[in-house]
Amino acid sequence: MTDPRGNVRLPARQLQVLELIARGLPYADIARLLHITEDTLHTHRKRAVEAYAKAADERVEGTGELVYRVVADGHIDIGPDLPEWTGS
Repeated sequence: MTDPRGNVRLPARQLQVLELIARGLPYADIARLLHITEDTLHTHRKRAVEAYAKAADERVEGTGELVYRVVADGHIDIGPDLPEWTGS
């Protein structure tokens, strides 16, 4: 899903999951904190990857790139400015 400017829009739960991943919490802790299973957590992450890949018409190379894009797009704030993504 994208907004009129072409930015990817993600559901609030996916953003919660991605923010906690970006902050470095282990998946088991995130699942416990959000009262979901790890399988559900992985599903939220996978759907966010799919949304970004579809919007950009290109592959998203892993969780690191996904988190970078979500932060760069202003969906979550994890601190000071992010350096430019250089790939894996």
